[in-house]
This record gives sequence, structure tokens and C-alpha cells, in this order.
Amino acid sequence: MELSGAMLTGNHMFNITFTNNLGEAGRYGTFNAIGGGDTTNCAYGQTGGTNMISACWNPYVFGGNAIVANAAVWHGMPPMNVPNCLGVANFSSIFVNYNNGSGGDYHVISCQGKATDGGDPGAHIDLEASYTASVQ
Repeated sequence: MELSGAMLTGNHMFNITFTNNLGEAGRYGTFNAIGGGDTTNCAYGQTGGTNMISACWNPYVFGGNAIVANAAVWHGMPPMNVPNCLGVANFSSIFVNYNNGSGGDYHVISCQGKATDGGDPGAHIDLEASYTASVQ
């Protein structure tokens, strides 16, 4: 997650909600998108995870997400009533049948029930299928 924003006035960016998503941590997790030398950047001098998110957004909600692969870069994520599901090794281990992202069964088997609504992070596969059943 790239984070950056001008802080010339000292104000945070505000009201971000990042919940119930399924995504890949990537190489860095949270990082300063415009580099480390701009002292007006909200992410300046911050370590990843909670420190960087808190420095850039206020208030924010971050929970119920499944972060796949390289979860160590998401250390210190903000505490939530519904925590994030971290440490899933790869997409093949989170879905019933990933099939390299081509026509698999994308029901979640890792992180079940970890979304903020008690469901699974990511798309509601059965609901989506019911909406598209008659589409050709």
C-alpha cells in the first residue's frame, strides 16, 4: 500500500476504510510512495504498518482483510475489533482451487469468518454467482 500525502498544514488525510479485502502484501507492505526525503510527506520517517497508516490517516478503519504472502511487512497493523488475517502463504492456499487464477474455485478456505461481518474476506462468491447466473 503506497502512502504519501502533503502535510504542509499538519492535517491528516481522513476517513479511509479498508475492510474485508483479500490482497497480496507485495514486497514492502506499506511504504512511502514519493520517497523518504520529503519532510512534508505524511509517511516521512515512519516505519511500515500502524505507524505509517496512523501518520497519514485519521480516522481510519483497517480490519477483516486477508493479506496473502510476505505478511511480515504488515507487522504492527492497527488493532481492530476484527483483526486482519495475516500469514497466508500464497493464493493457492487461501482458495479451494486457485488454478493459477483461471477458472478455479475462489471460495476462501484460509481466513474463513475473518471479515468484519463474520463472513470471508474478499468477494462473496455465491452471491456474485447468483447475480451473474443468467449472464452469457
